[in-house]
Amino acid sequence: MSSGNNHVILNHIDAPTRILFWSATEFTCCFVPLIFGLFIGQIGLGLGLSILSIVCFKSFQNRFGRGKLAAILYWYFPSFSKHRIPPSHVRLFIK
Repeated sequence: MSSGNNHVILNHIDAPTRILFWSATEFTCCFVPLIFGLFIGQIGLGLGLSILSIVCFKSFQNRFGRGKLAAILYWYFPSFSKHRIPPSHVRLFIK
């Protein structure tokens, strides 16, 4: 048996994934419209949409909390979530 630790205990369980100094959702809200604007050749439109989306996202987070957007997306768009739910008729899970 090895003397090393087989289990990893996270320092911050509730800390969101970070890209540079933004959380992953803030990064997505900021850079997806910007990339879209670059793709269609309208940098100003992409920058404007990027600023608008990050302001709307921050105001939504301040009003409803951090996890509410993820819950809404999970409820209305379950096929895009990273957690797959089996169909309701499946009652026994055997691998």
